[in-house]
Amino acid sequence: MKPFTSAFYIKSAALLAAAVMILSNIAAGHAEKQFGLRLDMTASHFYHLTDTTKDTVSSLTSPVTITVLNSREAFLPIMREILDRYDTAGSNLEVGYIDPYINPAIAEDLKNKGYSAAMDNMVVSGPSATKVLALEDMFTTGPSGTVTGIAAEQMLTSAILYVSREQVGIVSFSDGHGEKPSDALINLFEQNNYHIDHTALSLQDIQEDTSLFILAAPSRDFSDMEIGKLEQYLTCGGRILAFLPPDTAELLPTLSGYLEEWGIGTTHGIIEDSRLNADANATHIVPVYASHPINQTLGNSRIYPILPVCTPLNQLFIRQGTVTTSKILYSSPNATVKNTQKSGGNGPFTLALSAEKQLSAGNTARMIVIGSKGIYNDFQMDSPSTANRDFLLQAVNWCTETDFQLNIPVKSLDQKPITVLSYQGAVMAAVFIMVLPASVFITGICIRRRRKHL
Repeated sequence: MKPFTSAFYIKSAALLAAAVMILSNIAAGHAEKQFGLRLDMTASHFYHLTDTTKDTVSSLTSPVTITVLNSREAFLPIMREILDRYDTAGSNLEVGYIDPYINPAIAEDLKNKGYSAAMDNMVVSGPSATKVLALEDMFTTGPSGTVTGIAAEQMLTSAILYVSREQVGIVSFSDGHGEKPSDALINLFEQNNYHIDHTALSLQDIQEDTSLFILAAPSRDFSDMEIGKLEQYLTCGGRILAFLPPDTAELLPTLSGYLEEWGIGTTHGIIEDSRLNADANATHIVPVYASHPINQTLGNSRIYPILPVCTPLNQLFIRQGTVTTSKILYSSPNATVKNTQKSGGNGPFTLALSAEKQLSAGNTARMIVIGSKGIYNDFQMDSPSTANRDFLLQAVNWCTETDFQLNIPVKSLDQKPITVLSYQGAVMAAVFIMVLPASVFITGICIRRRRKHL
């Protein structure tokens, strides 16, 4: 019997590898058909559902349906794949497809109830309510109109929460002073089923059942009457979250005077830090976490919020009467303050403060003041590499004493470049230009010599 040659072993290995690949493809296809399993190889994991969504769907106690107004075959493939993931995430969630042209009664019923029945709309129905989402709501667009991100999971999970439970409460934004809340900040509350309201203090009082009142970087000062309404709201156990613009002490003297009563002082100038900053911009401050309940979760992580164009705050006292203040964020010792008069002042500077007041009725009033309006801008809030959304979630949790957890960022379509340091580039160049070619050359010589001896 002749011994097996090297060619025989090579051919056998190739046939075995081909058989393994074929069987793997058959198994993967069967798994997809049987269990809805498909690998998500996209860079931003477009089809992958976060643990937040999986927990939300799996914990549903009442039936919720998502009905797509189109046939399954004609619906946008990327959305069809995402909905397939939802369909298998929990037993109380069902996804279906109905073509309104074939079933016009469905569309007519939606119109009679006041909902849009346009093609490709998604109707999310539950025991508490119904919400209709348009296909274009599933994507974010840039200034030129091009699609920049996928917000499908964000919108769908928020809608599931909306139709399956009662609203958590009311978040009211102050109005009439040049406030500019970002879309991302408002969306953060809408995701968690809060009702959004706007209150012009010059015309109306803050509703008693308001869970949180927000000052989104006002640029015009408050009157004594409006400050009185803030005080009345807080005296009843209200909660305020304030974002301050640069030079608050000069722009908003009346509001600044009121904040001093709570132990929070405002100043002039913008903080710069040549070391702890983001985007190579000295005014985009990377803060240090103080010892505060808000930071219990984030303090153990390596991810931080970014505070663009930040003004320093002063902690006027730690405890005075029934008011207690605590630092939340502060800058590094390397930070300095630049203002219109001069440059100077060494860090660390306080970037965010909390104040808590024990009231005679036994309840408490709480306030958080952050010296940056850029902390809630759309870019920082939607960036997966910053903790802006997570930090604000924890801040709202502490301020309102509620469990406020739905945080699903938009999945970006942008191709992010890989950062390669200079020494890493040298190593890669050496491997690809020298080591690999040399290895191939040496291997070829060894094979040639071995064949001569066969």
